[in-house]
Amino acid sequence: MDWIQGVFLYIEKVWKWIYCFFPNLVGYLTDMFMGILEEVLTVLLTALSVIPVPDVIANFQWPDAGPFGYALIDLGVPQGLTILSAAFMFRFLKGLIPLIKS
Repeated sequence: MDWIQGVFLYIEKVWKWIYCFFPNLVGYLTDMFMGILEEVLTVLLTALSVIPVPDVIANFQWPDAGPFGYALIDLGVPQGLTILSAAFMFRFLKGLIPLIKS
């Protein structure tokens, strides 16, 4: 019966090793990926900072909507337009299906 206990002890050791190894591996891989991503973004931002941006674009602010704009938002006009545009896009794409099948 000692061999059964030895088998279960071995399984327990393997399970503890897997349980400790994989979270550390995922953490190391995540840290490595985030480090590489940070360096790539730093290089891209440095390269893009050479391009001059006009003051009109750099200091752009959206105009105030006013009470009429807020009333349209309260009535749900943006959501309605989103639904309509999705329906039109679906209808357009549905019309392209015969062109794809042929």
